[in-house]
Amino acid sequence: ADIQQALATARYARLRIGIDPPGRIPQADYVLGRFRPDQWEMVDPAIDKACDAVECWLREGAEKSMTKFNAG
Repeated sequence: ADIQQALATARYARLRIGIDPPGRIPQADYVLGRFRPDQWEMVDPAIDKACDAVECWLREGAEKSMTKFNAG
């Protein structure tokens, strides 16, 4: 919300790092919550993948990065 307010728009590219589906927890609570002990082994690989996505984003643009890195 702070970013949207500062930019005065909701239309901006963003990078989201995910390690697993949130299940039935409200998304804001899930996203802002702490990792469970069983999730920690997935954190480093997710950060590595996010770094690769950022490099692609900077070199080739958001569209190419989304095509390459979004699960689907």
